[in-house]
Amino acid sequence: MPPSDTTTALITTAELADRWRTTEQAIYAARYRGACPRAVRVGRRLLFRLDDVQAWEDSRTEPR
Repeated sequence: MPPSDTTTALITTAELADRWRTTEQAIYAARYRGACPRAVRVGRRLLFRLDDVQAWEDSRTEPR
């Protein structure tokens, strides 16, 4: 079921690592340093809002 307008897609740490072409361990390390988007904890899992990830990436885009 696709996300509706009132919800945002959540991605796992593994999916974020794939997106950034890195390892899950690197995501955990970046999170520890505060160098990645905030996560949502659901039980023992960390999930990332896709909107937050995209906004975080956009804020780090180099100027032309």
